This record gives sequence, structure tokens and C-alpha cells, in this order.
Amino acid sequence: MRNKILAVAIAFVLLLGACRSNSETELEPTPSDAAASADNAPMRATLSITDLADNAVIVPSAPKRVISLSPTVTEIFYALDCANALIGADEMSDYPGAAANLTRYDASDIAAIIKTAPDLVLTGQGFSENDAAQLRAADISVACGEAATYDDYVRGIVFVAQVMGVDATFLTDVQANISDIYAREKNYEQMNVLLVTAFDGVNITSSAPGAFFGNITNTLGCNSLSDTLGASFPISRLRDVDEPQLILITNDVNYQLFIETEGVKELGAVQGGRVYPVDAALMTRAGPRVDEALLTLFDMFEQAALS
Repeated sequence: MRNKILAVAIAFVLLLGACRSNSETELEPTPSDAAASADNAPMRATLSITDLADNAVIVPSAPKRVISLSPTVTEIFYALDCANALIGADEMSDYPGAAANLTRYDASDIAAIIKTAPDLVLTGQGFSENDAAQLRAADISVACGEAATYDDYVRGIVFVAQVMGVDATFLTDVQANISDIYAREKNYEQMNVLLVTAFDGVNITSSAPGAFFGNITNTLGCNSLSDTLGASFPISRLRDVDEPQLILITNDVNYQLFIETEGVKELGAVQGGRVYPVDAALMTRAGPRVDEALLTLFDMFEQAALS
């Protein structure tokens, strides 16, 4: 599986230029103002492409005014050195630090987005088709640019690079780093891992089954319990599965509340001190920092094996 993923990833990088040249590029008129004649309307280049939700879309080629409604997409723009094209982003776009300077947009406030008149809106998975239709009705292109899984992270990066008309050269280093991680000797055996992204004292929220965190956990030889338990479940459900040997809690979770709660504090991972804080963004975004996420998990697995 690892070799297949790497082979596909490298092929994407090598064929990026070819993909751009083979995509259908057209010229279409931009919206003319009331005084302009339709015959004199300027033309803009467009690109026919399949987005990360597998929709065939037409988007502007190398757009100058982009709103990102996905923190993963925002990270990709900075990694590609294309952040100058971003005129705004969603509230969750918190990396890199420079993203804090972007104007914030609520993905559900379509009127505010339309008022800004972007060339393109890039969304995350599950964006409302009704909202997308409203944007298109306002002559604003919209496409999904967010990968949901480890298998698709290269595709997500290449998609944004293709739309922006640049090369994703940094992927070469990312892939080299990933190869080095897989080549390391594992000093741990398979363990059950639970990621906790939210906790209210009763219910645990984890990553979605089959999502990025589970993918990278499994590819490193461990078992993500969210794939069994689901994205949200009561503490009592932990009795229904094999007990987690390692628990990772994100920065939004109250660590002390979690480890002192009945039904949690009795777990072997808590008793053995195998509850580690992690960066939620790093563990849940299939973007440019995949290699860092894999290395972080690998080191935590080895640390847990020693305790």
C-alpha cells in the first residue's frame, strides 16, 4: 500500500505540467458593467478540470481573487507561494501564522462572499450544493479543493497548483521525507490509537471513519479506533472495543477534565501516562504537512511503546 501511494504521488508531481497542458482551456467573457457593450467585453482564460469532490468544473485560470473556505486549501496556497491571490479564508484557516491576516468569511454567509466578488471560491468537502449554485448564479466559480484522505493529498495539492498555474515543487521534499519515515525501523507493535478532538465530559468526538488521521495511523501499522467507533460517541462505547493503548488529544480539549473523568481515568493509557497532546490541524488536514504528521505519529508510537 505504501509503495502504491508513493508511486501515485510521484506520478502526479511529474505529470503536473502535462496535466495543465492537457486540460481544456477556453476564453469566456467577464461580467461587463452597465456601460460596456457586450461586443467589447474582455475575455478571461478558464480551465475545465475535475475537483476533489469529483465534479467537472470550469474555473478561472490563474485567478487573482480567491476565497478559501478550507484550512487545508489555505495551507496549500501558502506552500505554493500563491497566498497573494487569497482575499479571504474561513475561520479555521490558522496555518501558517500569516493566514491570521486574511479577511474571514463564514462559509454559510453566501451574501458576504458574493459582495466581495471573488474570481473563485475553493471549498472543503461537503459544501452545500445550494450555496454553490448561488455563487455560480452570481458568476463566481466554485470548486472543492480539499482532500479528505491520505490517498488524495497529492491530488489536492496538484489541483490547486494546476488552477493557479504553478508547479508544486515542494512535493519532492515531502515525498522524500515520507520515504525516509517508512524506511525507519519500527520499535513498536500494532496498538489501538484514539484521537480525541472534542470532549464535553460525556461524549468523545474523534476523526471521521476513513478520514486522514485513520489513514496515516493505519499506514504506520497501528489501528485508529475512530474507524470502529465513529466520529462521535459516549465514553461508555469504549467498553465495546479493544481498549486504546494510546490516546491523542488535540489542543481544544481540556486535558485535565478528560483524564479525570469516570470511564476514562481507569483506562490503561491514562494510568500509564500514554495520553499525548497533538496539534489538531496537523492530525486532520491532508495537505502540505503530511510528512510532519507522519513523523509526529511515528515518534509518538515509539514513545508509547517505551512506557
